[in-house]
Amino acid sequence: MRAPSLFKRQPAPSGRPLRSYLLKLALSPLLVAFPLILGVLVVVGGARFDALVESNARTHLASAHNFIEQQRGLVERHLSYLAHTDHLSSLLAAGESEATLRQILATRADAARLDFLVIADQQGRVVASSAGVPRGTPLPDSFLLKQAITGVLASGLERFTGDEQAALAADLPLRARIADSSPENSAGQSTDGLFLGAAVHFPLDNAYPDSVLYGGLLLNNNQAMINRLRDIVFPIRSSRDEIGGSTALFIDDSSIAGNLSIDGRRASHLRAAPGVASAVLEHGEHWIGPSTLGGNRLYSGYQPLLDGQGRRIGMLYAGFPEAPFTREKWLVLGSIAALLAGSMLALSVVFLRGTRDPVRRLGRITETMRTVRAGQPDVRVELAGPGDEIDELGRDLNELLDALNARAAAQAAAQREVEEAASRRRALFDNARDGVAVLRSDGSVFEANPQFAAMLGYRPEEMKHLHIRDWETGIDGGQSPGWLRTLEAGGRLYETRHRRRDGSTYEAEVAISRVEWGGQAYVMALHRNISERKRLDRELARHREHLEELVAMRTQELALALDQAESANRAKSTFLANMSHELRTPMNAIIGLSHLLGRETLTPAQLDRIDKINASAEHLLRIINDILDLSKIEADKITLESIDLDLPRVVEEAEGLLHESARAKGLPLIHEIDPALPAGLRGDPMRVRQILINFIGNAIKFSERGEVLTRILVVDTDETHCRVRCEVIDRGIGLSEAQQRGIFEAFTQADGSTTRKYGGTGLGLAICKRLCRLMCGEIGLSSTPGAGSTFWVELPLLRRPEAAGPAPLPPAADGIADPAAQLRATRAGRRILLVEDNPLNQEVARALLRKVGLVVDVAENGARALEMLDRQCYDLALMDLSMPVMGGLEATAAIRARPAFDSLPIVAITANAFDEDRSACLAAGMNDHVAKPFNPESLYRCLLEWLPTTPRNAPETS
Repeated sequence: MRAPSLFKRQPAPSGRPLRSYLLKLALSPLLVAFPLILGVLVVVGGARFDALVESNARTHLASAHNFIEQQRGLVERHLSYLAHTDHLSSLLAAGESEATLRQILATRADAARLDFLVIADQQGRVVASSAGVPRGTPLPDSFLLKQAITGVLASGLERFTGDEQAALAADLPLRARIADSSPENSAGQSTDGLFLGAAVHFPLDNAYPDSVLYGGLLLNNNQAMINRLRDIVFPIRSSRDEIGGSTALFIDDSSIAGNLSIDGRRASHLRAAPGVASAVLEHGEHWIGPSTLGGNRLYSGYQPLLDGQGRRIGMLYAGFPEAPFTREKWLVLGSIAALLAGSMLALSVVFLRGTRDPVRRLGRITETMRTVRAGQPDVRVELAGPGDEIDELGRDLNELLDALNARAAAQAAAQREVEEAASRRRALFDNARDGVAVLRSDGSVFEANPQFAAMLGYRPEEMKHLHIRDWETGIDGGQSPGWLRTLEAGGRLYETRHRRRDGSTYEAEVAISRVEWGGQAYVMALHRNISERKRLDRELARHREHLEELVAMRTQELALALDQAESANRAKSTFLANMSHELRTPMNAIIGLSHLLGRETLTPAQLDRIDKINASAEHLLRIINDILDLSKIEADKITLESIDLDLPRVVEEAEGLLHESARAKGLPLIHEIDPALPAGLRGDPMRVRQILINFIGNAIKFSERGEVLTRILVVDTDETHCRVRCEVIDRGIGLSEAQQRGIFEAFTQADGSTTRKYGGTGLGLAICKRLCRLMCGEIGLSSTPGAGSTFWVELPLLRRPEAAGPAPLPPAADGIADPAAQLRATRAGRRILLVEDNPLNQEVARALLRKVGLVVDVAENGARALEMLDRQCYDLALMDLSMPVMGGLEATAAIRARPAFDSLPIVAITANAFDEDRSACLAAGMNDHVAKPFNPESLYRCLLEWLPTTPRNAPETS
């Protein structure tokens, strides 16, 4: 049988459009893609090349900065060596002549390659000088000298005027002058000098304890150092005459030392490009980019030079010629562009040659299709190619032509399959387990299966004479329900009652849907007898009601258990508060009396026992505080502060508290602070210090060698937040992986032997973890057995936008650092009212206060305190809380109610140490809160803060 043609006749195409299209396609990469790729190459490649040049400039600038830092460290080590190992201190103690000291200092200055060495007293006046400066001459205002006078080794850069330089050495102003020979500026001469100096205090145990050694190196015109700096930063030059890399030091925008050559001559004075000094000195930025210096186009890097106070006093410069890099960039980009153009042209030629055979084979396929359209369906495409997509197209065409020939046979087979499918559907309809009925839109039965007839009690042949109202109990005569005519294709499901032929009824579930057969709409209804299921549902509902009664009863039992748990928790909190008060009261007496005994004249053995009593009391106090902290965290009663947080100071305070423990084991405590740490952070200093004390204390406890390093790193920062990582690193016993897994759980030690050998409750790290969680931070450790451990915590902190630097440390009164000495020097004779009912605590407090020259009167309760205040003027009141007759809070409220005592400082000194106790004291009108047991120094510091320097006037009596 001849297959009908599926192809419409089309006129034969003229010319060779396919070849023209392939030619355009072959040349499109060269004409279209090449300019785009070339543009991207120039933009992206040029930017990448410029980024490499900028990175190179940053590296040179960093190398120059490192060299300056090395020179600073070298000067610092020289002076530290001279102060601690030379015999200068002994010569000072022996009262050696000024000439001898001058000769020795000049020799030491020459050996250290320093421009001056000066020994100064505490007032900053010259004692001896390598340059012969007269004794008593005041030295310039130097931050390094001030630091050394306080006992701190200091080094760094300083900037002095000509007069200030003359106070160091008479020839320094002349040596500092820079003759201006630059072609772009002929201004006068510079007299300001940039110095790299250091200052160190002589050992405090010599016979001349108040002297410092101060020395420095003048950087103006220091060609040797600036040339050495260039050789380190730019170690390779292609030729001697080439303008290679150069370095320079600037004061403001004028160079004071440099090695840039102009026309074969070294320029003695240069000016930085406009805008550089503003960006570097005024804004503190690192300036990197191309600029003109001394008439040369250079790629330059500038960064500020800071003195010891962080002030920007000059600039450091490192640069190299820009032209060689620019030539190299365009040479590389041009070579890549030429190679790319040649490659694209070659690919176009290869493409055109490769398309000849595919065009010829496509022509054969086209000719075969024309022949088939002409009425020869038996013609097939000749397949003689390499088996590619064109051959696949020819094969598909041959298969299509074969399929046309087989279509008639397939149609006959399909008809037979349709008939067989109808027979199968009929069998499914007749043998379905549910009743099936096909209804007309008026509700009459079109067809029903034998199962539905049996459900209703009819014979199958009787079903065609029935109507829906014959079995639906909800339809009483009349018309069929309207939803039969308006039913949508999605159908509906409902429950009803069906009436059998004998009049009996049963519960049924009916699913109806709209169907169309032969253009006629019908309703197909599936019927299921659900009488048994409904009976079971009613039984289940009765069981469900009983279950709800059980659930209500269990809920009531759980509520009762919850009330009991909350009562137990309140009882635990009350117990802890009472135990805290009862434990802290005798602890206060132990610590206070041992402190007083330690100040008396005792034998070494007695002093050793007093120290052991103190250590044991402090250890017991830490255990009490740890248990209370853990309980407050579990009860959600701990609060965090958000105040100014000076992390370097917190680290120093934590190390200061543990200094003696570390010194006893020979472990140095050192710390490193990230220079990127911003100032003006906000957080809870007490809780951060608590975590660091725990980390450092554990490091000391479990280490026998090495050092304990505390490191502060900036993880991430923006304008409002800063994430800080605090690490404590030791070289102790370390932990295995199994020991690390539970180390942060409460009452957990590495193992039982660790507890026996080193002691401890295992609460410290558990408290650290929970405090860290409260501060939304992370905590962890890394450890190797036998090699040491690193405990770390990461905390998110807020930043104060207006902060310009760290808050300065408060100065000690009259230069005295000891709180007891400060009290004795500035507050002696002030009158204190001690309100305390415990005789032992009265004795301890009275002795501690009288020790520093204060006059103490004692009142055994609040009522007695009010009577004494009416008769005597007091400068401060120390108030206990729990007392008979009248407690501390009630007494404070009564005192504040009297206008005459509005300004009287009242400090709570009590064993009630919870946060809510402190809040209650402040709310009652107290100024501060000192928890028992207290360290005498903490009491003295509190008195320094609140005790007035001048006596108060006596109260007016009516």
